[in-house]
Amino acid sequence: MTGIFIILGVALAFAYVCLVIWAVSRVQSSHECKKCATSIHLERIGRPAFVKKLVPFLPEKYYRCRHCYTTFFLTASASRRETRRKVSS
Repeated sequence: MTGIFIILGVALAFAYVCLVIWAVSRVQSSHECKKCATSIHLERIGRPAFVKKLVPFLPEKYYRCRHCYTTFFLTASASRRETRRKVSS
């Protein structure tokens, strides 16, 4: 019976580590979507409930690109003036 609890504990620890790796891999430092390389279509959205409960140490800013629907976290030190459209000359 204790073998089942050990296996369950290891599985839960592995799932938590996978969640943390997933969340940390989505953190970026620029106000620009990595997928479509635009900053004009970004909108701030709330963090998912499971992320708030299980990984509370992540940056608070969570963004979604309205063009390609990619979601990512943004570091707190990211500059706000980067959100303006880049003008090509």
